[in-house]
Amino acid sequence: MFNYFAQTRTILLSFLAFFALFMAFRWVHAGIGDGPLLDTLFNGPDARERIAGMLPSEILVHLIGTSTIDMLYPFAYGIFFSGLLYRLGGGGAWRVRLAFLPLIGAGFDLLENLIQISALAGGPDILGFKLALTGPKFVFALLSIIFSFVLVMSAAVRYFQSYLKS
Repeated sequence: MFNYFAQTRTILLSFLAFFALFMAFRWVHAGIGDGPLLDTLFNGPDARERIAGMLPSEILVHLIGTSTIDMLYPFAYGIFFSGLLYRLGGGGAWRVRLAFLPLIGAGFDLLENLIQISALAGGPDILGFKLALTGPKFVFALLSIIFSFVLVMSAAVRYFQSYLKS
């Protein structure tokens, strides 16, 4: 799996999907009024308050956005960062551990999305689980971004050092 994620083609395609889906969130933001997306709220009471303050049309836009864009988004960033970390992470078990970070975060994100879809669709209110999902989602995403940045910068330095030596 990680060998496939680390292929240049997979990294590029997953980055393009990640970027396109990120930009598509603008449609959701434009359709839900002035408040934040549920994804950025860390606990159930804040999420419930946000939903209660939304118009039915805003809830529908958020529901559609969460059910489509936000359900694909974790796959795109999970594969992109996992492939990048595996490709640049050196050898051995260390790079496998690094490559799992974004996938774990994507798993938390998908579970959070399901909880939000339930709330937005008028289903069972299980928003109380947001606290256990949103925080870890952001922690794993942040770790993935930091490690990716460090590894990309390290690879760039090695490249320019070898270029200057030749």
